[in-house]
Amino acid sequence: MSGAGEPGAQMPSQTPDQTPDQAPTQAPQPTSSASSLTRIPRAPFPGLRPFLPYEEILLFGRERQVREVIAKLQETQFVAVIGGSGSGKSSLVLAGVVPELRSFGIPGAGDFWVPMICTPGTNATLADEEKRLNTPITRLARKFAALLRSRGSQAQDDARLEEIAARLREELGFAHLVDLYTAELAAPPGPDPADARFLFVIDQFEELFHPTTRHGKDANLLVERVIDHFFSPHPRCYIVLTMRSEHLIALAFSSCPTRSTSRRTWCAVWTTTN
Repeated sequence: MSGAGEPGAQMPSQTPDQTPDQAPTQAPQPTSSASSLTRIPRAPFPGLRPFLPYEEILLFGRERQVREVIAKLQETQFVAVIGGSGSGKSSLVLAGVVPELRSFGIPGAGDFWVPMICTPGTNATLADEEKRLNTPITRLARKFAALLRSRGSQAQDDARLEEIAARLREELGFAHLVDLYTAELAAPPGPDPADARFLFVIDQFEELFHPTTRHGKDANLLVERVIDHFFSPHPRCYIVLTMRSEHLIALAFSSCPTRSTSRRTWCAVWTTTN
């Protein structure tokens, strides 16, 4: 049954000379189509997709894990969530961690959190790699660009997208994105973009080690940028990775990152933060 605070619910209308007691007893039919309204599903499970942030009221039994992830984010601004396929890793982050962060989950960090969810993707061709299309870096860049205001024309927005990808490939790439583009954040009226905390959620991180992805330069660079963030995190940047536990062996024997000194570091980071 729909409540007054439920997304998509509408209050009965009344004319200016009516008191609340004289308002019509039945609400008029909504003018917008049902498909355009966001409603909490009646069933407790959304199906094959993960729970989304607005479905936090349907997520039960993960309170301890949410607190653990929040504590790790507060400590290191990085956490890896590892579990079997279908165990609810993405749901834990999206419908558990994100709403908690927006409820002042980390003292001093405020409630203005900007989550950005991206998957590295698979099946990028050699031509894509050469043109730097549909690579892990460009996919993340497109997701990040979607958080920003338009610069006024498609050409300017396309140029900014290429700039974002180029910045992300540089050392401390995540910090560059926060520093350079915070002022362009498409924030609602009221909050100061300078107060925004960015939460980069790299979902299905195992895709970086897929046979069609792992040899690409951008796959290596994205892993390097995660390592950069772990050791030199930007004060307003946080990273969460999710990965299927059955792919841990692929991580241990992958070619990512390319620097020999970093591979031992990466494995140490992974095993001490998940």
